Amino acid sequence: MFVSIIGKQSPCWLFSVFFGFCSLVSAQTVLPVSDAEVEQIAPAFAELPVLMSLAQSLELANARHPDVLRHEAELQAGQAALQYAGLDNRWEAHIELTARTAELQVFDRGYSNDSRTKFIVSKMLWDFGRSSGQNEHANLGIKSAEIRLDYARRLQRIQIMQRFFEVLAADYQFAADNEAMSLAFFPFSRAEERSERFGSVSELEVMEKRVDYFDELQQRNQSLQAQRSSRLRLALAMGRPRAQPDGLIEPDLTAYERELPDFDELLEQVLAASPLIEQKEVELAQLRSEELQINANKNPSLYLDLQAADYAQDYRVRDQMRASLTLDIPLLAGGVTAVEHAGLLARIASKEAEVLALDYEVREQVLEWVQHLEMLKQQIEQNAQNLEYRERALDKSRLLYEMEVSARIGQAQADMAKLLWLDAQAKFQRVLIWEQIDAVLGAPEVSFEK
Repeated sequence: MFVSIIGKQSPCWLFSVFFGFCSLVSAQTVLPVSDAEVEQIAPAFAELPVLMSLAQSLELANARHPDVLRHEAELQAGQAALQYAGLDNRWEAHIELTARTAELQVFDRGYSNDSRTKFIVSKMLWDFGRSSGQNEHANLGIKSAEIRLDYARRLQRIQIMQRFFEVLAADYQFAADNEAMSLAFFPFSRAEERSERFGSVSELEVMEKRVDYFDELQQRNQSLQAQRSSRLRLALAMGRPRAQPDGLIEPDLTAYERELPDFDELLEQVLAASPLIEQKEVELAQLRSEELQINANKNPSLYLDLQAADYAQDYRVRDQMRASLTLDIPLLAGGVTAVEHAGLLARIASKEAEVLALDYEVREQVLEWVQHLEMLKQQIEQNAQNLEYRERALDKSRLLYEMEVSARIGQAQADMAKLLWLDAQAKFQRVLIWEQIDAVLGAPEVSFEK
């Protein structure tokens, strides 16, 4: 188990002796804060554990992430569209009140009150395919939104893991850069001391050592800032911007030590299961369903209309109750249908091009995944051999140091820190590639005990 390097002191005791103010510091104490500031910050950090595991970061992630919320809103809009499509054959009722004065010839006495009240109930009985086309279009829209929502949730998991690994990698890099800075300080400090006390070192050489040291110091300070920014990005990925994590525990990633996939087999699986391709195909089917609606606009419509009326003037020729069936048959639409159909064909052609382009992108992506996994496998195997060598070299340096024999123990520690950083990056990248493959294939998510 690896606990985030933050909070651990540098093993290089010479560094603390000669340059105490540059000794290893923890990321949570990058800048001094007052007691009042600590009281303000504490509630924001209280929601997360002091040492947080990957399992906890995934469990504590806020499901109301902006990306997920956006796709949930799209799904709600699709559901509303389906409900609206089902209202075309609804019962409608309204009251019509008309205040009217008219010159009634039957009485021959000028203008008279001819107001009326009507209660009207109507319903479309049959639209000959128009509503069914709207329902199909709305259902396809819901399916497309559901695919995007499910995939967005998988992507949030991947993003959290990516940000989690970035924090760990930033901690590794800080340790490596801090060791490099300490190594650069030693020759600068010695040269400066010899120049001041004995004059045995030229001012130019001292300046060269100073430049080397300050270059390493700047790199170390950049790593320190990367630690802080990576923690903020992790908090944002978790949907908890006010509760930035402190220390992290490196997870067990043995579940991702898998055999390299065959390109042709993986490509066939991805093309068949990719939610991105499926979602584009659903959008294409949704567009094609609009053609049914356009064609249905040329079909008749059958309406039922019921009326009950009351009039200010009582005539026997006026009906108090009325029931009617109306068959509306379109004859001439002035070319509107042809224009709508032409526009739809253009949109269908554009969407077909998007589907084809996505197919090309997926093929390139799968090849990139396979090649990257092959490269990472070789890199991880090489790192394992290098780590074994560096561990033995470090043990040898420590032994020589204890025996008071000249040994560059600081360099050995710096080499080990840098190699640990490179090895961690390679393993993290391998995990993220497999997570992307699992998300595309819809494979079960890997669970973490810690």
